[in-house]
Amino acid sequence: MTTHMNTQPQTIPEDFTLSAEQIARKAHGGQFRRDGVTPYISHPEAVAHELKSEGAEAVAVAWLHDALEDTDMTPGCLRDAGMPESVIQAVCDLTHKRDESYADYLQRVKRNPLATKVKVEDMLHNLSDAPTKNQILKYADGLLTLLTHMNAISNNPKSDSSSDGYADFAQLQKVLDQWRTSAKLYEHQIADMKRKEGIADYADSYGYGFLRGALNTARCCISDLERVMAKEKNA
Repeated sequence: MTTHMNTQPQTIPEDFTLSAEQIARKAHGGQFRRDGVTPYISHPEAVAHELKSEGAEAVAVAWLHDALEDTDMTPGCLRDAGMPESVIQAVCDLTHKRDESYADYLQRVKRNPLATKVKVEDMLHNLSDAPTKNQILKYADGLLTLLTHMNAISNNPKSDSSSDGYADFAQLQKVLDQWRTSAKLYEHQIADMKRKEGIADYADSYGYGFLRGALNTARCCISDLERVMAKEKNA
């Protein structure tokens, strides 16, 4: 029997963000957040809402960013549904492989600007949703890796890295806002740690020290970006 390759061009739905939402709602149906009460779909929905100003691709990836990792969905399913290849690739890059370290995973994510934008918002939302101590450290580390990468590119708006999509003024503002949000979350987690556990027990711990370092890095990057943006305005 002869197998014929499908050479028909991909048909992309006119409103593929709506298709992405429908796929996500079906795929995550019956799943819940850690509290066992909140529907899981509320998470990709929140991430998509935060990225609505970033364009249709970012919104679609936000809806689908956990679909391959937490459901039976495959890249082929997304392709059959008409998702653009850029969206499928970003979702694949956001899917943490079982045999992959978290550090290697982050390095893979940051090579894809679209995946990076979605992952940052994903972690910010997870940090705002009653995270465990391990999650606080995990996402703080992830935010430092990805936002520092974005910050480095944004600090060189005239460089060849502009093709990565971080160099225009709107993106400078976006990264700045993300750093500010991160700083507030770090401050909240540090205060919460002091209140619940007692600073004497945690002052020398890795967790407390890491959060203090993350907060200091966030503040430095905020200062750097504010300087770059002021310079751009006056250019």
